[in-house]
Amino acid sequence: QRFFSAFWEDKSWVLKWSRKSKSREYVISQAVERWPYNLVKDTIHTRREKAIDVSTGKLMGFSTWILPKSSSASEPEEEVCKLWPEARVADVDEETLRLLKKRYDIADWESDHAMDVMDQPVRELRAQLKGDKEWLTLGYLAVHPDHQRQGVESLLIESGVRAAEQIGLDIFVSSTKAGRRAYSKAGFTLVGEITQDDSERGGDGEHITAFYSKLVKE
Repeated sequence: QRFFSAFWEDKSWVLKWSRKSKSREYVISQAVERWPYNLVKDTIHTRREKAIDVSTGKLMGFSTWILPKSSSASEPEEEVCKLWPEARVADVDEETLRLLKKRYDIADWESDHAMDVMDQPVRELRAQLKGDKEWLTLGYLAVHPDHQRQGVESLLIESGVRAAEQIGLDIFVSSTKAGRRAYSKAGFTLVGEITQDDSERGGDGEHITAFYSKLVKE
């Protein structure tokens, strides 16, 4: 629940749900129902890390990184699984996976689709910038509101950079307006940006998606 509270800081996330009259607490409760399946549905290519406050045991932040799917074409899956093993979620048996998928499917995840029209140009620019190159892609990074501006975001980014250096993959990141400073600070290069007017959908008129890369391959 603490992890999903971080997403509520993103105005586009809020707009998707508030227009459906679904409260923050309700959406988080449904996200929690879906989360276990999300954790285990692709353990071959997905890597996850979390930052924990050692004094309280509470979750401060969380990141998800995606290995290129095409890796499995050139390497056996068992070899892909060996990449960044400490961040790989353990596999579960087929019956557990089935039950988690059922729980995932039952959860109420119907949001307002008015924002969907803004997703297409973002997807197109992302695909153009990534091209056919194999990247270590940051799926998402979230820091709980109680721990923002305390270096947690930087720690999670730096950990991903170290892993990329060991694996031998450059990094590609999509960022909201709020996250741009952290990636610039970590030495990422802005490679593209798109600004859209979301005022007709309840926003403040400036919906920004920025794309960054970091070249770590020698």
